[in-house]
Order: sequence, then C-alpha cells, then structure tokens
Amino acid sequence: MRVVHIGQEHSEDDIRIVRKECATLISEGIEAIYITQQKGKKYSGEKICGVSVYTYEPYKMKIDIPILTWRLNRFFSRRRAMKLAISLNASVFHIHEVELYQIARYLKKRGKKVIFDQHEDSPGQRYQIEFERYHSSSFAKASSRIANYQEKSMVRNSDLVIAASEMIAQNIKNYQIKKNIVVIHNYAHNEATRCNMDDYLERERIICYAGGLFERRGIKYVVDSMYKVNGFFEFAGKLDSMMQKVYESSAGWKNCRYLGCLSRDEVNRLYERSRIGIINNLDLPYHRNSNPNKLFEYMAAGLPIICTSIPAWAEIVNDAGCGLIVNATNEEEISDAINYLLDNPEKAQNMGQKGYAAFINKYNWDVEKGKLIKAYRNL
Repeated sequence: MRVVHIGQEHSEDDIRIVRKECATLISEGIEAIYITQQKGKKYSGEKICGVSVYTYEPYKMKIDIPILTWRLNRFFSRRRAMKLAISLNASVFHIHEVELYQIARYLKKRGKKVIFDQHEDSPGQRYQIEFERYHSSSFAKASSRIANYQEKSMVRNSDLVIAASEMIAQNIKNYQIKKNIVVIHNYAHNEATRCNMDDYLERERIICYAGGLFERRGIKYVVDSMYKVNGFFEFAGKLDSMMQKVYESSAGWKNCRYLGCLSRDEVNRLYERSRIGIINNLDLPYHRNSNPNKLFEYMAAGLPIICTSIPAWAEIVNDAGCGLIVNATNEEEISDAINYLLDNPEKAQNMGQKGYAAFINKYNWDVEKGKLIKAYRNL
C-alpha cells in the first residue's frame, strides 16, 4: 500500500504528520510519502525520519489586490498540490487541511481512498485568524462559514475521518454524515527527550516556550509578567517585526531571551536546561476543542507546567498534578505562578516527575499508534 499525506500549512517535518503518523505507517511496512507547501525549500523525495518528502512552491500573483490576492495565491497553490499528489500514484490519500477539500473530491471520484485528518476546530480558528487580520467580525464570520463548508465537504468525501480530540470528533458528528470517525490524540512521541532530572535543582532559572508566536498564543502577557520575576523567559519561534517591537517595549523584556527559530534537537536542548514549561494560549473557542502537543512534550521532558485555564487543558494538568493553572491575560497570576515554582524547586521537580509518569502511563504516542494502524487495516 502506498499512502500520500497532503499538507499545505504544515512544515516539512511536522511532528504529528511525519514523526508520528508517517513513521508509524512505515514501521508497519506501509509506504508513506508526505507532500506540503514550502517557500524556498525544495524536497524531491528526500528522507525525514524515513519518510519521503516532496514540497511545492506557493503560488504568488504578480499584482497585489487587498484581501483577494492572498486567497487567489492559496487557490492556485492547491492546484500545485493536487498535480503533485496525482503524480505519486498512491491508492490512499491522507489529507490534513480543510482547504484541500477539492482535492479530496477529485480523488474520491477517481476511486481513491481518502482519509481526512482534522487537527483543530477549523471554523473557529478561521474566525480568530481573520478577526485578528482585519478586525471585522462580519468578515470573520463569513470566513468561518466557508471553513465550515470546506470541513463538511472533506467529511463527505472521506472514507475515514481522524480527529485529534473527542471535541473535534463531536463537531464532525454534528454534521450527521455517517462516517467512521477515529480519535487519535496528539500525544507526545515516545522518543521525545526525557531530561535528566538529577540536575534540575542546579539549572538556571529559565521558563521556556517554543512554538507559534501569534497574538492568540498569549506570549505578550508572559513577557509583560517577567518584570516581576527573578529569572529568564527563553522563547523561540517565528516572530514578526511588529510583535517584536511590542515585546521589546515591555518592562519585562529585560528578563526575556528570544532565540529565533529552533530545530527539533535545539528545542529538546532548551527543555533540558529549563525549570518550567509554559503554555499561555488565550481562552478562545477553537482552543477549547483540541489539546496542544506542547503540553505533552513538557510532560515527556519532566518539566512542571504553567498552563492557561482552558478547561480541558487545566483538567489534564490538575489530574496529573504536574503544574499550575493561570488566567492567560492576568500578568499578576502568571508572575506569581512562575515565582512560586522557581522559589520552590523541590515542589516544582515533584510536579515534573508526576507529569512524566502521566506521560508514560497515558499521554504518549504508543497508546495512539495502534488505533492508527487498525484504522488503516480496516480501510
């Protein structure tokens, strides 16, 4: 069996797609190929974690028409994705973006098996992204309705639907389209770095984060809180110049260290020298419908966690006893939580050990990969 995974916004070495799902299929003797859009990075079958990766350049119009250009670029980019996918002549196509719904429809009509892998609440996410970009609730609602249509079309043209959480699965069931839906959580890979906690008490007072630096991730509030902290916030990811100016103007910036974009190994080394992992996403509707991989990475690294009060996330942290819960926009709560864990290292270390135990017993990829293999075998 040859399987082609198709992405658009996901990176060429995406953790869920490449390092978990594709690598798991290959370990079972199934040929897995991954294609995605990458600007300036050309892959033509090069291996990442044993997975053959192909990339296509995003389309770019020669003229710039506000609002319209961005959408037309994405439309023509999808045509490139479809052309590349068809050329690989697979029997199964595993699609990771609702915007690729036309590809799913085309493949289904030609007798191919199609799997839709929904990582997040796309309609809710689209609303938030468009609202941040244009500050228009009417426009954001219209965009969210389009995402809803795309998601429904993806479900209708799929032989199997994979959801990253029970809440996402329920959203899909609400369409009342009879489909086989399997929940495969985005738990951390079993080979995620396990820090040597023997040196925990000797580590520098570092709070860490590596990931998206969008406004909705709440990083600004962490930066602002650092002016009351005797320690350093080391964070990494793609940071645009406007947000960097906002961060640098904060009173807490003196205790922050921006590390740029890091490789997977560099992120692991950041965890290995840190005392706390923080995840401060704003409590937005679409955040409530999925669980972040980062939460489980911190558990795998043995780090105590400071987590936003999104109910499902807070429940995981509280049940494991592996961290503290804060209001994402309350700088006082954030700084108090950071200072408590830094000033009580033995208690913090104990929380980290509880998180690691929860990862080993429940929140790891070994628990999930069996469901993926079974779903493929039953196609």
